[in-house]
Amino acid sequence: MNLFLPSLRRTACHRLAYALLISSTVFLTPLSAQSPAAPRRSYDALALKACEIGSGGSKVEAQCGFLEVLENPEDKTAAARKIKLHVAVIKASARAAAADPMVYIAGGPGQSGSDSYGGMASGFKRLLEKRDLLVVDQRGTGLSNALNCKNDAQSEAEYRALEKLELTRSALLAEATILTKRFTERCLAEQTADVRFYNTSVAIQDLEQLRIAIGAPQLNLLGFSYGTRVAQQYAKRYPQTTRSLILDGVAPNELILGSEHALNLDAALNQILGRCAADAECKKRFGDPRETLKTLRESLSQSKSRISMADPLDGKLMEMGVNLSPLQTTARFFAYQSETAAMLPIALDEAKAGRSIPMLAISAITQRGLGKSMSRGMELSVICSEDAEFAKFDPADEARLLGGDMILAMQAQCAVWPKGPRPEGFFEPLTGAIPTLIISGEFDPVTPARYGEVVLKNLSNAVHLVAKQQGHINLSRGCIPRLAARFMDSLAPQKLKTACVSKLKAAPFFVDLTGPSP
Repeated sequence: MNLFLPSLRRTACHRLAYALLISSTVFLTPLSAQSPAAPRRSYDALALKACEIGSGGSKVEAQCGFLEVLENPEDKTAAARKIKLHVAVIKASARAAAADPMVYIAGGPGQSGSDSYGGMASGFKRLLEKRDLLVVDQRGTGLSNALNCKNDAQSEAEYRALEKLELTRSALLAEATILTKRFTERCLAEQTADVRFYNTSVAIQDLEQLRIAIGAPQLNLLGFSYGTRVAQQYAKRYPQTTRSLILDGVAPNELILGSEHALNLDAALNQILGRCAADAECKKRFGDPRETLKTLRESLSQSKSRISMADPLDGKLMEMGVNLSPLQTTARFFAYQSETAAMLPIALDEAKAGRSIPMLAISAITQRGLGKSMSRGMELSVICSEDAEFAKFDPADEARLLGGDMILAMQAQCAVWPKGPRPEGFFEPLTGAIPTLIISGEFDPVTPARYGEVVLKNLSNAVHLVAKQQGHINLSRGCIPRLAARFMDSLAPQKLKTACVSKLKAAPFFVDLTGPSP
């Protein structure tokens, strides 16, 4: 389902998409800045050892260890099952770090903190001058008893076989729903964990156990995308031990995850492609890409054609349907970052001209990459426990690029997946005066800036930064790392000088396969 994700690694994603285009010629009380007196912080309980975190070419040196926690926090019996929570510690550059560390909370739901941090590290350099950072693999992800699904390849083959059938859209959706339920049943059968206890409400208890174990008086929580829900839920339950919040790509507590994906993507694409239509050179080359997208959506939603092509990962011959799904994947994930959004007009233009291999290859790589980087079981434990009961199909989505298939898939999966605890008041907003820095991207396709305003209105000591012409997750953009560090030191968000954020600019559009204009 892949509901919310932190930043795609900009450089790597940019290079990959560019290379594929070239090949086409184939988410209570005010607290003072001084932390209250507390026992001396120590990481002895974690038994840290030197390690590297991150993935691919984005590796970061750290110290890693584990904290044992109860799988079911309510089960205090001697036979209660325990799991190990993986924690990486990145030490501050200062000799004497502040007593209140920072905590990095990844997105998804289902993304591993230790895997994803490497692509986010550049935004933390100033923040790490005075405080240690704890990078936590939320239970069910990474090295924290991950709830992975091992049969993605089988499901991919089943879906590809389904594509070959000459079915009406309603019949195709019915068959796809059956396959989705089968995938979920197989994934559930693979788990040795009690999956009811791998959701947000239990995960925040892990964070509190971690704080107690290391003797930290308070925590500074940095949540990204879905991680902003975790941060807000922790702050609601443990306000006295929450020193500050940074919420980048924020999902309000009131939001039913996944319910507005189609709406938000269309709005972002309209902004991104509208910027091209308003740019003389981009318009001259591509006309109005919004019309191109509309034309492609209409034609590909009816398409039954297939194409043989080299697998973009292993070079083996593969067959893919030239249909709506690759267009949805490419448009959605290109819109996440300014650098890839810059290639949307030319990617759409190539597909319109019948050169569909780049779009198909990008879609295949993206889907498989998400399968490997996301814990699908943990995602289901979150969504099915917290959101699925309230997710409703919006008929207006039928006219949008993503359609309503995501809600239908959620309902099918959660009919199978066990549901865990969701406390009363879960969807009530975070209120009070905890110092909070909210960061949004003007063109964010998944957590739009209006979500930041929803969160801001209930907080008396907060500020909302909107990164101009940017997408999803912006801590590392422009002057924002400097503002975040000043906020962390001062806890005075409303005194920050934020005009610099409005000076950010989107990456220039590619006007041909060699790149932007000089």
